[in-house]
Amino acid sequence: MGRHRTIRDLVILLGITLILGIYMIASTAVIAKDGVLYIERAQQLPAQFTKILNANEPFGFPALIFASHRLFALFPGSNSNLRWILSGQILVFVCRFVTVGILYFFGKALLDRHRAFWGVLVLIFLPYPAEIGADILRDWPHLLFLFAGLLCLYQGIRKERWGYFFAAGLLSGIGHLIRPECAQVVIYGILFFVLTIVTSAHRYASARRNWFYVMLPAGFLIVFIPYACCVESAVPTKLKKLYSNSSHSQVLKEVAEESGPCVYQAGMISGTKQIFPAAGQLLQGLSENLMYFFILPAVIGCWRFFKHPKKDKTNRWLVGMLIGFYVLALCLLYINWGYISRRHVLALTAILCFFVPSGLEVISKWLCRSNDKNCRSSETWFIVLAAVGIAICIPKLLRPIGHDKAHYREASAWIAENTPLRSRFYTFDKRIPFYANRPYRIYSDGRKFKADFKQRYLITSSKDGQLEIPLPREMTLQAEFSSEKKDKTVLIYKKPRNTTGPSAPIPQK
Repeated sequence: MGRHRTIRDLVILLGITLILGIYMIASTAVIAKDGVLYIERAQQLPAQFTKILNANEPFGFPALIFASHRLFALFPGSNSNLRWILSGQILVFVCRFVTVGILYFFGKALLDRHRAFWGVLVLIFLPYPAEIGADILRDWPHLLFLFAGLLCLYQGIRKERWGYFFAAGLLSGIGHLIRPECAQVVIYGILFFVLTIVTSAHRYASARRNWFYVMLPAGFLIVFIPYACCVESAVPTKLKKLYSNSSHSQVLKEVAEESGPCVYQAGMISGTKQIFPAAGQLLQGLSENLMYFFILPAVIGCWRFFKHPKKDKTNRWLVGMLIGFYVLALCLLYINWGYISRRHVLALTAILCFFVPSGLEVISKWLCRSNDKNCRSSETWFIVLAAVGIAICIPKLLRPIGHDKAHYREASAWIAENTPLRSRFYTFDKRIPFYANRPYRIYSDGRKFKADFKQRYLITSSKDGQLEIPLPREMTLQAEFSSEKKDKTVLIYKKPRNTTGPSAPIPQK
């Protein structure tokens, strides 16, 4: 009977995930800006493998995009950027699809089938995690290997079989090639081994009996050592910068240039003073991911999970380590780089979703003011609350990805139809020429803009009718595309052929 229920749960969860994923990919207006970066690295991978390998971020995700694109090589237009975009989106969605199944078994192992089902169901309907799972971002591929490794680690601890530990280490090593923090699985295994030895009366005998823990770092090192030898470093780039006071100012400058005004220059200030702002940003990111409605049930369920002692403390230790790791890592991220985004708290969001059902049960019992004899009323309130929360998610969930930048695609379509294939563009956003398969050069700061006549076309924007850059006189307007709210406009300008150099800009009103 239990096996049939598990199959039924998986069919429901994976079926909903599949339907929503197909819809979100088909309705995508514009992918994330980072998605273009990952695709370009994937495109450069065969010819510039060493360069991509030694980039600031691991090469694993671009390599996955490259492999996914090769599956579409037999189809017409396989070299177009649109084909690369579709390949990347399908790759990320497949990773999310598989991760949903892994999360169900992970939650079932830590809690029970009922809470695992409802927790994952809530996670599926959360708009921002779902959007990340249909965009070309590395977060869901990272979670795939992270939670697969954690599930193998947990089963290895419970069943004391070396195969689970080796698989956990291997999955952690592969995930490390996507995001370095996937190595945390090995850290947890080492901590569990230390706890086992410390709490044992006969430590030497306990160490010999638990020899299978060695297979965890062994599986990890099989992947990590060749990679570390190739990049000639065993420490992730960002971790190096964290401890490098000399490069700290430059890091903040680079982050500000890439991310724009949303980046806070918090790293300049004392780290102690930034603890509370960091916690505030962390809570805000979690609240946004959980649509605010589910944040209270998640907190209540988490409190219940750690409050009531159980005979087996393995699950509480593992969840505690996982939450503690991400809280510490994200606070350090804010203190040193000045930002925490919804993407960064995705793993914490997935963990907290497991506690939402327990929190809803508490709230349901409070609402119906009943005891165990009136459990039917409590169950009704539980379903009502869960349905209300999911209903709140639906409008944003069905909103196309990048809907607020749909005019970018209109501009790209115009460029593809009205400009030569080898035309070069100077642009504020790489996605516009990228969708049109045109080479480009980025200007990131309109205040420092200087006309570059090596690029014949200029793509710029205006807000409420005010241009963001001083426009050279020689440039003539070719087309303009407004956003839905009509407050932002993309403008495409062209340089006459007889122009030999920059001239004075047109004074702005």
